[in-house]
Amino acid sequence: MLNKISKNSVIAFLLGVIVGIFMTFMFLGGMYAVYKVGKKIFGSHGYKVSKPVVSSGAVRLVKKGKKFNLGFENKKDLEFFTAHDGLYMEQSKEFATQGKYSLLAEYPKGATYPGLYWEVYNKRYCLNWSGANYFIFDVYNSSETDAMLIIKLKSGANYPKSKYQTYVHIPAKSSKKAKISIDKLRNKLDVSEISYINFFIDKPRDTITLYFDNIHLVECLFLKKSLCYTISNA
Repeated sequence: MLNKISKNSVIAFLLGVIVGIFMTFMFLGGMYAVYKVGKKIFGSHGYKVSKPVVSSGAVRLVKKGKKFNLGFENKKDLEFFTAHDGLYMEQSKEFATQGKYSLLAEYPKGATYPGLYWEVYNKRYCLNWSGANYFIFDVYNSSETDAMLIIKLKSGANYPKSKYQTYVHIPAKSSKKAKISIDKLRNKLDVSEISYINFFIDKPRDTITLYFDNIHLVECLFLKKSLCYTISNA
């Protein structure tokens, strides 16, 4: 009788061990699945990464070498950008500084961060600004209200991306030629892998209409203004 009980106990114990091992593997497998899903949603650094759809126009322009020298003479130049948070954009014949056309961008009152942006997530589509001295663009504010335009740049194909942000104050009914030093960007970004550009306004209290034109890079020989020229393909 003791032998029979002992044998049954051993069998029960072994079954318990097998079931325990099986359940452990099931638990670990479930935890790994949760980790993989969480990594996709929140990224490897624990915060949510939102990847907006990159327009086919932006990719096409980069492939063709039309990387960041935009004059908006062709409506396809508008495809480089994506309108965000209610921003409206169109080609316009008003306030052009070179050629006949500009880009009209209307930032709606009450929106959170309406912006005109471009972003890629593939290294071969990043912009190489290492050969330039300045990033320059013309902007006109046709509104009755002053505008504080924020320019945000990022580098790197994957998040977390390095970032740089600066501000341009544009008085009502006034124009501004904005110029950002590439040397200043080098302290914050990898200028050979620019992957994000955003012209946005933080919570506009009134609807603001801006006209952009002649967005380009320049290289200056010996850093003399008289010897600067536009870089066609960044």
